Amino acid sequence: MTVKIIAAMGISLGLTILLELLFALLAGIRGTGLKVNILCNILTNPLVTSIYYFCKYGLMLHGAAMIIITAMLEIAAVITEWRIYKTCTDIKKPLLFSIGANCFSYFIGLLL
Repeated sequence: MTVKIIAAMGISLGLTILLELLFALLAGIRGTGLKVNILCNILTNPLVTSIYYFCKYGLMLHGAAMIIITAMLEIAAVITEWRIYKTCTDIKKPLLFSIGANCFSYFIGLLL
């Protein structure tokens, strides 16, 4: 089970980086913004997925509890990334960008 979770986390990180880079390119982000985007995902994605899997398999939570935890984790990631984008890039609307990138990667990830 541990190997499957680690593999899932690696796939999650890889897909998140790929999808959010695509979103950034479509949003016209270039240069430093792209590098910061990758670093933001390396910072937030492993922590979010670790907590998610701990709650799901370690604490055996399910249903509404997991929906609430997922929402809280995604909100925390958006806020963290927004603050980083605001501080480290010249992205014009960093909060909107963070929300858009995270929604894009989350919902595309659900489809996959």
